Amino acid sequence: MDASEAVQVYTDLSSFLHQQEMSWVLEQVGETIALGKPQAKQVKTYEERDKRGELPLFQGRTITQVTHYEYSKPTGPKADLTTTLEYTANERLLLLIKAIEQAIIDTADMEDITIGNLEQLANSQKIASIRFAAERETQLSFSISKDTAKERAAAASLLRQHLQQLRERVYGN
Repeated sequence: MDASEAVQVYTDLSSFLHQQEMSWVLEQVGETIALGKPQAKQVKTYEERDKRGELPLFQGRTITQVTHYEYSKPTGPKADLTTTLEYTANERLLLLIKAIEQAIIDTADMEDITIGNLEQLANSQKIASIRFAAERETQLSFSISKDTAKERAAAASLLRQHLQQLRERVYGN
């Protein structure tokens, strides 16, 4: 996938997330992109040599025993330095794909698995729904029914397949 196509797909996925009121996913990906891609590299260091001597001051006066430093050619030990690089268009798209997987697919999987586990713990009694209640009445609370969790898990499975195909296009497979 070339860079212009990656930018277009990123834009299309961004529009989808806005329509689904999931702009927070874009904000988090945007923060990651703004930080840049960390890159570790080794750099040569310079040895510092302490040099004492006279340094001239104004009006012919001098101060003795002032310490100043001279730096030699790079002869010190190598050091690790972490810098950042800008993400390529394809890498930005891959970050967005991963974020969509985490926000939508992983959440749907957790809901489905949680309901299944609760039914097992309840000696196979059917669990109609799970209600997530807020600590304060002013905050939102929501419920997930078993049927909704199954539907979301099926939709997440389809989305997973599409995102995997998209990922393969990015990698050129």
